[in-house]
Amino acid sequence: MKIGIIGAGDIGQRLARHVLNTGNEVVICNSRGPETLKDTVAALGDGASAGTLQEAASQEIVILAVWWDVIPSVMEQIPDWNGHILIDATNMLTVTEQGPRPVKLENITGSEYVASLAKGARVVKSFNHLFGQYMDGQVDGGKRVLFYAGDDIDAKRTLHPLFDAMGFYPLDLGGLADGGRLMQVGGPLNGKHFIKREEDMCL
Repeated sequence: MKIGIIGAGDIGQRLARHVLNTGNEVVICNSRGPETLKDTVAALGDGASAGTLQEAASQEIVILAVWWDVIPSVMEQIPDWNGHILIDATNMLTVTEQGPRPVKLENITGSEYVASLAKGARVVKSFNHLFGQYMDGQVDGGKRVLFYAGDDIDAKRTLHPLFDAMGFYPLDLGGLADGGRLMQVGGPLNGKHFIKREEDMCL
C-alpha cells in the first residue's frame, strides 16, 4: 500500500518513516513541488517518493501534516476526496510574529473544521497530540499511546492495525466532536505522552 503525506516538515517526515517501517510506501509532497524534495526522499530511503499535492491526495490513506493556516488552500485544490481516509495530524495553531498562537473556533472542533473543507474525505484525527520527539511508537518497556477519533467506523477499523504496525498503542476516543476536542490544542490530552507498558498489555 502507498500512503500519501501532505506536508514534508518535521512531522510529515517522522510519520513517513513510521509508514515505511511497516513495509508500506509513501508519496510525500510540499507546497514547492516534488523537485525540491530530492534530498528528503533520499534520506527517507526505499519506498519513499516525491509527488504533487494531487498525487499524494489520490492515495487511499492520506496524512495531513501542515500548518493550520495552510489547510484552506490545500483543500481548495482537492475538490473531492472520493471517500479516501484523511488522517488529520494538524493542530489549531496560527503563525504570528510572536510565534505560534492557538486558534479558537466556535461550536466545532478543529477536526470537524478540516472535515467540512475536505469534501468526500473520511477524516480521522490522530498524531496531533504528540510532540514530534515523542512520535517514537515502540519505546523501552512498552508502546507510546496514540489517540485517534473519527465519525467513520470503517475508516477507524482500517487505521487501527496500521497504527499498531507503526509501533503505537492505538486508543479510539470516539467521534470528531468529543474525541477531537480532547485531543486538540487546549484539550486535556494534547501534549500528553503516555506509555502502555508490556506487562499491562498481557492482562
